[in-house]
Amino acid sequence: MQVILLKDIPNLGKLGEIIKVKNGYARNFLIPKNKARHATKFVIKEFEEKRIKLEKTAFTIFLNAKKIGEEIKKLNINIIKKSGVDGKLFGSVTNSDIVKELEKKGLKIEKNKIKLPNNSIKKIGNYYIDILLHSKLKINKMISVSSEIKT
Repeated sequence: MQVILLKDIPNLGKLGEIIKVKNGYARNFLIPKNKARHATKFVIKEFEEKRIKLEKTAFTIFLNAKKIGEEIKKLNINIIKKSGVDGKLFGSVTNSDIVKELEKKGLKIEKNKIKLPNNSIKKIGNYYIDILLHSKLKINKMISVSSEIKT
């Protein structure tokens, strides 16, 4: 099925591109999530008329992501977890833990936008994580994981 992309989609294409995808992918994912439309002559003509507005919207979204990225760069992210004597955590640090920490600091990031080394962190220490804020903007941020202090 040929579709016209309404947004930039990593590993697929950019706004306005007409691409060929499998029918199920288009019907079940791209079209319901308003990421693409079936590429008929009418839709292509309609898209060309709306293209400038969509590009402005996409640029605004990019600028907002960049602003959030600058705020994240300034933050110190410290996750506190219970651990054993040898520094191994009871459990692990996950995307959800990082999202909660960012929410405490007033930033809302979806957990699927955070990529951890080896998908989880299981020891105390400093780690670099990737935060994908936009298809064109990825931030590499250091977080520290420390042990809960018992009093």
